Amino acid sequence: MRITEGRLVALAAARSISAQSRFAESGDKVSTGIAVDRPSDDPVAWASGQRARLRHASSSARGSNIATASEQLASTDGALDSLGQIFSRLKELSIQSSNETLGLAARQNIALEVRGLFSQALASANTRGPTGEYLFGGSRGDSAPFSDTGVYGGDGIASEVETAEGNLQIVSITGESLTAAAGVDILVVMSDFATALEANDVPTLQTMVGQLGTAIEQISGARSSVGAMMSALDNAEHSRTAFELNLAQTIANAVETDPIAAAAELAQTSQALETAHAVTTRVVDLLRPR
Repeated sequence: MRITEGRLVALAAARSISAQSRFAESGDKVSTGIAVDRPSDDPVAWASGQRARLRHASSSARGSNIATASEQLASTDGALDSLGQIFSRLKELSIQSSNETLGLAARQNIALEVRGLFSQALASANTRGPTGEYLFGGSRGDSAPFSDTGVYGGDGIASEVETAEGNLQIVSITGESLTAAAGVDILVVMSDFATALEANDVPTLQTMVGQLGTAIEQISGARSSVGAMMSALDNAEHSRTAFELNLAQTIANAVETDPIAAAAELAQTSQALETAHAVTTRVVDLLRPR
């Protein structure tokens, strides 16, 4: 089969164009660091990279939720710490006021302090978290969980967040932990204590020592639960960070270039392009009329 002059020029030009295209692709890999940026480049690698990117995005969203939950729990711990300090003082006052030798005037003065402490305790129990919701309201976080008399109006539904793929963790405690469901209604006990002081009701005051002790235990137990949740979130965040590093490596292996290999490829395609241009130029020179 005879190859015409036009066919020779076309073949040389096609080779030059192909070399130019390969050189451009190699240059893109070096400049962008991406070896596979469309399905046609490598369907399997592209799909693997896309799956890893989606999982990475989901993990990042989980990280934001974990951070918010950690802030909420830190605020919860702070509120419980305040309650613990208040009730420690109440325990001291209950022991003092249960002494039968104490007079009415002294008990009424103690009642004034207890009423003031009640206001502080109520404020702590109705603390709002970083998101603006009430910490102890359960699923009813849009309204104050404890009434002015200390009665709980929230529910027992705790919040959860996804800490890993398919794994949910409880990240809140509800006000039920401060009610008779867990021992005593701590705020109601406070109010009853103040009332007994004002009435100089010694028998009732003597029972308050034990009830306030129970309240302190409830608060301590709630803080322990919060501490365990915070520790679990810290562990989950460490695992999540490691998971994202693995995903980043998966993405790199699937679609990103090896810098050394990419540089070598660029050098090879550059040489091939120069050769193709030289061949094309030589063909044209040979076929030019003399």
